[in-house]
Amino acid sequence: MSKTSADANSKLAKSDMLQAILFADDFTTRLSPTENIVPSILLPVLNAPLLNYLIETLVASRVQEVFLYCSNHVDLLKNHVKSINRHDITLTPIISEGCRSLGDALRDIDTKGWVRGDFILIRGDTFTNVDFKRLMSSHQSRAKKDSGTSMTLLLSNFGNLQNSCLSEETCLTVSDSVDNKVLFFKKVGGEKKLKMELQWFLDHEDIRINSGLLDSHVYLCSPTVLPLFSDNFDFQTNLRS
Repeated sequence: MSKTSADANSKLAKSDMLQAILFADDFTTRLSPTENIVPSILLPVLNAPLLNYLIETLVASRVQEVFLYCSNHVDLLKNHVKSINRHDITLTPIISEGCRSLGDALRDIDTKGWVRGDFILIRGDTFTNVDFKRLMSSHQSRAKKDSGTSMTLLLSNFGNLQNSCLSEETCLTVSDSVDNKVLFFKKVGGEKKLKMELQWFLDHEDIRINSGLLDSHVYLCSPTVLPLFSDNFDFQTNLRS
């Protein structure tokens, strides 16, 4: 095999690699003052850091490369990454101590150019055991049918959260009942009134309005996501407002 052919095959293999971005910080103050001491992704769950559970889930889903984005507690995170002795996944820290929001982080990642295709975006306070490979396949199938599909949100249905401790995290989701395309997504918390757009009802025969969904902090992304958020708006403001 020629060197040119080998290089081409190497680049092809890298483009087919399933990648994930983990945010070590969620850029909120919900877990303060604990987060002043340790990042949310290293908080213990049954005596093991949350990051360890996420790595196990990603390995089981055949994710091969993970970027851990760090903006605080950098030394703690770097030391923990060194202690993870895995040969079935590559874990690379990205250090940016000046980053103050998810929008800043996504712009930085886009500039570095390390993400080469579809990828999984996970917030640092996420605890999940879903099959990311299966979910990514579903996302890619939708993207093939609709070129405008840039992101798939993974939402959890908790039913009526009115009197729950999670009520402040409640999201209002308006979607097309046929293809599940999201028309409107907003964290409503304690809001009593919400404005409904007439155009939703005019443009779609059947829409679904759900106020019992929680953002799981997992997003399946097409390659267009990074330049989209980099050029237009702040990720944290628009998905968490």
